[in-house]
Amino acid sequence: MLVPDVHAQRFEGGIKLGAASTTFDGDLAAGSTVWNRRSGFAAGASLGLNMRYGFSPAIELTYVRMGATSPVVYLDIPATLRSDLTYLTGSLLLQYRLYTSRYVYPRIFAGPTYSYTASALITIAARDGLGIITEQDDSVEGTDHGFTVGGALDVEIGGEVLTLEVRYLIGQRDITKPNPDLGESELYNRGILILVGLLF
Repeated sequence: MLVPDVHAQRFEGGIKLGAASTTFDGDLAAGSTVWNRRSGFAAGASLGLNMRYGFSPAIELTYVRMGATSPVVYLDIPATLRSDLTYLTGSLLLQYRLYTSRYVYPRIFAGPTYSYTASALITIAARDGLGIITEQDDSVEGTDHGFTVGGALDVEIGGEVLTLEVRYLIGQRDITKPNPDLGESELYNRGILILVGLLF
């Protein structure tokens, strides 16, 4: 049986892609708001220091499509509001990998995340399907910050290491700009990402 060297360490890169399920925590200026999750896309790359039986640092760059939907009344017409946000995120993660067997390695991680808003669109669609309005959402801040926490299962197959990750994004900044004319909205990003990838 091969026993891993507890002092071994090496740089480890990764590429990942998958799906996101996101929503908002908070309300629009009009009052209490019900937010529904919407699906999105995520892809990214990572570079870290793989240290056997210890905590390892890693940096990640990720492209994430986020947003949410909410039932609204627009010009006295029942409609659905949809927010489409695209972020480029950078994360500094602290990871801990458990070598429970020769080929399967559970991993947990957490750390701060900083996000740049690449695009922000808002769509209002009448529920009868007769009208759709899509425009740039200028009410969204240009950046966000928060935390990422999650877990992964790394599996070695034929000399390659495949990974399956589940992570939760917790936005800590109100992403809406102040607007004295319309009142104050307060929204925070929330998201679950499921990613598959290759570590090398």
